[in-house]
Amino acid sequence: MKLKKSLIAGCCLLLLCTVTGVHFSAAQMAVPSFQTILMPGTASHLAVAPNGELWAIGTEAVPGGHNILFWANNQWNRVEGGATKIVVAGNNEPWIVNSEGFIFRREGYRWIALTGLPVVKEIAVGREGMIYGIGMQDQVYQFLSNGTVVNSMPAQPNQYEREREERERREREQAQQQQPVVVGCRNAYAMAGSDFGSAISTINGQSFDDSKLTTAKQVAGANCLSTDQIGQIMALFSFEDRKLTFAKFAYDHCTDPQSYYKLNSQFTFSSNSDALSSFVQSKQ
Repeated sequence: MKLKKSLIAGCCLLLLCTVTGVHFSAAQMAVPSFQTILMPGTASHLAVAPNGELWAIGTEAVPGGHNILFWANNQWNRVEGGATKIVVAGNNEPWIVNSEGFIFRREGYRWIALTGLPVVKEIAVGREGMIYGIGMQDQVYQFLSNGTVVNSMPAQPNQYEREREERERREREQAQQQQPVVVGCRNAYAMAGSDFGSAISTINGQSFDDSKLTTAKQVAGANCLSTDQIGQIMALFSFEDRKLTFAKFAYDHCTDPQSYYKLNSQFTFSSNSDALSSFVQSKQ
């Protein structure tokens, strides 16, 4: 009798567990298995577009960070430029951040510098493809597809000035490590037109402002330039702080420094033109 009651109770318990979901079959308890495929190459960062396209930041050091890769035809294909972060927006356009914190967006077959945006140290994409970034002072930004800042947490006072001062400090330290150049271009002959044209093409052929600045300094350091030529080089930069840095560097290699005031028209922000004017006065 007791055995019969035990069997009935056991059956009821099994039925209750099955109905309530407490009971699991062996198949339900099995750990799902995944197939692992080792892809070629190495990467430090990955991003997948809504359409399934795969982008990556490689591990090869290049100007601006590391090499940029795109997966197609069962292999990694190298894309021009360098970056440290990459995401893909909802419209399948990749966005990158380089080692200086500047943001670029892919349009067709080239990277477009999104001027006027804050410098960031991190970038991410939301569920609906919206792009977000974290500034150098940990403030959070949200960007429209065209790169416009639509929302941000309050930034620290004078943030732009601090970031610019920090970049200029690093550039001064790098310049001090370079071999000094001979100064003596005042009233000398400026770089010949054909040679200058080739120099302009070389500078403009660089993908990022950092690379353009390095090349421009090499040109100015080895040649004498007129104020007009210096202005033409400045016009190749997307960011005004790079224009200001080059204008200061090129002053000692200018054949007509008395005309340096003309370069103030290169700037949109009066703070930059004022900074250049103060620099020129300190050199006189």
